[in-house]
Amino acid sequence: MPRSKPDQIKSVVESALAAARDKRDSVEKLCRAWQAVAGKNASGHSSPVRISKSALVVTVDNPVWMHYLHCRKYDIENKLTMLLSPGKRVRVKLRAGEPCDYADKK
Repeated sequence: MPRSKPDQIKSVVESALAAARDKRDSVEKLCRAWQAVAGKNASGHSSPVRISKSALVVTVDNPVWMHYLHCRKYDIENKLTMLLSPGKRVRVKLRAGEPCDYADKK
């Protein structure tokens, strides 16, 4: 059985960097979509932290903002679905916690 040729380190590094760029671009797109849908004030008190079983998990730092986002949840889910995945419904799970500090968040 012939031995397979080892991968060159350059191709391994390039593919790892490409994967990291794709993930960063996806996170930035998700954050921009969240800011657009939730609104500037609400996105200042909340941020998406992960996607878990086709649901977007969002942390919210204040009970008042949690209530506000909960009241708008159906509308937010519809808008996120249109922006991010028109073929599959996006669900939102709101959780108490500190929002992530993203560079483009103001």
